[in-house]
Amino acid sequence: MLKCRVIVLVCAICGGCWAEDVGRQKPLWEAGLFSGYAILPEYPGADEYDDYYFPLPYFIYRGKVVEAD
Repeated sequence: MLKCRVIVLVCAICGGCWAEDVGRQKPLWEAGLFSGYAILPEYPGADEYDDYYFPLPYFIYRGKVVEAD
């Protein structure tokens, strides 16, 4: 479980490493993965908790006529 937390933390820190250069044109297609992590109680007032991981893919298309993200 600690290994997954470290991976999520490293991904969050490295997100700033891929910042865009000023004046550089953006690509037509872009895809990536957003991940989230939460520790929530099993039910309100519970002493036991569950870990939840939320990997969500995202896609961006930048066309001349249609733009979607």
